[in-house]
Amino acid sequence: MRFNPDFRPKTYFEIPDDPKAMLLHNVQGQKRRDILKEAIDRDDDIEEWLLVDKLSPAELCLWERLHPENMGGEYLPTLAMNEVEIARISMNSTTGDVISVYAKQYPKIIHYRIVDEYNNDIIQPFHIKKKPLTFYELVTLIDKSYMDGYPQWPGMYTQPNLANIECNFDRILEAISKQIEAEDSDVDDFDSEESGSIWGLNMCIESPFYPKLQDYYFEFADDVFNHFFLAHKKLCGKVMLMNHNFDIDHKYKREGPQWEENRRIVEKLDEELTKGLYNYCDKKRNKLFGIK
Repeated sequence: MRFNPDFRPKTYFEIPDDPKAMLLHNVQGQKRRDILKEAIDRDDDIEEWLLVDKLSPAELCLWERLHPENMGGEYLPTLAMNEVEIARISMNSTTGDVISVYAKQYPKIIHYRIVDEYNNDIIQPFHIKKKPLTFYELVTLIDKSYMDGYPQWPGMYTQPNLANIECNFDRILEAISKQIEAEDSDVDDFDSEESGSIWGLNMCIESPFYPKLQDYYFEFADDVFNHFFLAHKKLCGKVMLMNHNFDIDHKYKREGPQWEENRRIVEKLDEELTKGLYNYCDKKRNKLFGIK
């Protein structure tokens, strides 16, 4: 068993014993959290504005002017009373976007919600449990949630990178075309390291309650991304080997028989990539947890 599926925190709703965790408990800005961690480790003096839950509009305006990545986490919904963040996904993007999992305590239940900084509607497999989540329940919540309208990209951790692959579809085709011309290779030839230059969004997931969460997703997501990218490459490669005159620009044209052909090709790619992706994720998750 690679990870323990039954691990369950005793509670989410007690003040942390760890001084670092206590200071970071409700600070929403990711960059401010990073600065605080370094200050605590070095035993430096800490400025008060770093410790507030949310910056004032004036403070936030000044803070984000220094660099757009300072915005990350600052626009998350405010935690309600008796609500805590139990996990956080942060992206190494221009604006440092953050997705969070919140848990709110009620007398006999705990309500869970996944939120982002854009007020997107996120479809979840469940919202209510009687106890804190087991490790398996938490990753199931993250992996089976998706932004409304985008069920083809499962998982709040994997979704940004799957979307990035789709958005860089033309680059994938161009890379394949060059490889075919240079090497006359078979579509099964694939160097997994190549994928990093095309879909490589650096992401971090952390939780004060589930210490192995990041290790799990590093292992889970890398395999899923390579599977998804490989599926892209094989399907695109088959098309391009059959038609050496395939022009990636035609994908964006909206007229003529060439566009109709390309539209059918793209639809087939989308169908093939979506089909089985959920099953693949389920199998990988169960393998890491030792579930048959």
